[in-house]
Amino acid sequence: MKIQRINSIHSPLADDLETLYINAFPSYERKPFETLFSHQETGFAEVFAITEDERFIGMISTLKSSQLIFVEYFAISPEYRNLGYGSKVLSLLKEKYPDVNICLEIEVVQTDEGIIEERLRRLKFYEKNGFQQLNMIVNLFDVEFELLGTSSEITFEEYFILYEQIHGDSFKDKLYLIK
Repeated sequence: MKIQRINSIHSPLADDLETLYINAFPSYERKPFETLFSHQETGFAEVFAITEDERFIGMISTLKSSQLIFVEYFAISPEYRNLGYGSKVLSLLKEKYPDVNICLEIEVVQTDEGIIEERLRRLKFYEKNGFQQLNMIVNLFDVEFELLGTSSEITFEEYFILYEQIHGDSFKDKLYLIK
């Protein structure tokens, strides 16, 4: 399995990435697809395709600083889910950044039973792969997320800085700590 950086929307894998991105993330959580690539120009973001034997398996998009890697988007194609690929990707990411903490967001529990079950499955998956709840709930563009990380030492300030590096001062009112 390979994780390869995709530098352009014109890459041969960009269509696969875009299809998965649109199908895996609700519209209120997505930014324009082209923005994933333009953010790479800052040096603080990366978009990767996950492949195995020339088959497209999934995607991962990260924001990065010297202290923290933030998994912004991570999805495995439906036909490859529950086959261990997600765990393999997280292991490869930890190997790629051995001296840096990694964090990500998951949706906060809502009242819809299907959403609760999905969130609990997602939480269990990440905990199985070495992530822990950081006891931080954030509001990002009016959507609440819980932060998970590979270390309890991760702070809201470190997480906030990643977004600020990409979006500048205009971002300050779009992301805040709830708890």
